[in-house]
Amino acid sequence: MAAVARDHQEALRTYFAEQTDALGTPPVLADQLALLANGAMAVAGITGSAEPAARAKAAAVVLLDAARP
Repeated sequence: MAAVARDHQEALRTYFAEQTDALGTPPVLADQLALLANGAMAVAGITGSAEPAARAKAAAVVLLDAARP
């Protein structure tokens, strides 16, 4: 099970890296977005709420706005 989780996290991080590269933003942004997404999924799994996704989305907007050249 841990290998599946690691593979999913790496795929998610790779996806964010591709997207942030296309935007011309710093590479560290991909890691930050992956942390937000993984945290939101973990909290949503514990609470059964979609609210963590909405909060992560709002935080991602702030990060994206700050990172855009």
